[in-house]
Amino acid sequence: MTPLVVLDRVSKHFGGLKAVERISFTINQGLITGLIGPNGAGKTTLFNCITGMYQPTSGSITWCGAEKSCLLNRLKPHQVTRLGLARTFQNIRLFANMTALENVMVGRHIQSRAGILGAIFKPARVRSEEQEIISQARRILGLVGLADRAGGLAKNLAYGEQRRLEIARALATEPQLLLLDEPAAGLNPSETEDLDALIKKLQQELRLTILLIEHDMKLVMNISDEIVVLDHGELIAQGPPAVVARDRHVIAAYLGEEFC
Repeated sequence: MTPLVVLDRVSKHFGGLKAVERISFTINQGLITGLIGPNGAGKTTLFNCITGMYQPTSGSITWCGAEKSCLLNRLKPHQVTRLGLARTFQNIRLFANMTALENVMVGRHIQSRAGILGAIFKPARVRSEEQEIISQARRILGLVGLADRAGGLAKNLAYGEQRRLEIARALATEPQLLLLDEPAAGLNPSETEDLDALIKKLQQELRLTILLIEHDMKLVMNISDEIVVLDHGELIAQGPPAVVARDRHVIAAYLGEEFC
């Protein structure tokens, strides 16, 4: 297996609170890694450290992407995104009064070469690039099943459609690693099944690596190749789903006897 991101003894403290403490694991290229644990275990904090929203207190996070290897520790979120990482959020953060197409175009613009002058004067090169962005945004909407909703305002989409739109906006940045923070939160069972199928489709068709936080254990166990388990900011288990589901520390801290 080829490493894509390597976390080495990563800690994040907020004053006296140790939200994440000496976490080490590898996100392997082409796999779906599930990150699970009770509320307050440090999962989203770790996401924020990987994506540049937080700076780790100590430890290192190394990006091993195809074009370059580097430390993510001191990079800003837009720099991390340019490397090939994109994320969604537990609480949907769409531009409510923009259309679905415009939301995806916002994500796509990070690949744009047009500067301020280009945006003002719009030479032929910039106009051509803008048409390409629109075309790619429509393609991505089709990929997540929202082609017929392109012109609708984000705020008028059904909740499950908004979840898909947020994924589409992340995909527009052309990530190598897609980080999904509780994508099934608030979805009904039918919508969760559809999301399960979509995540697998994205992994296979786009050859994505995916890191997934999720409390729906059926979804996590079904789609994950590897699972990492946190509890009180510490790593307590990692491995294939079948192994993790039988781990006594995981059962005691989170899963319960039904997964034994």
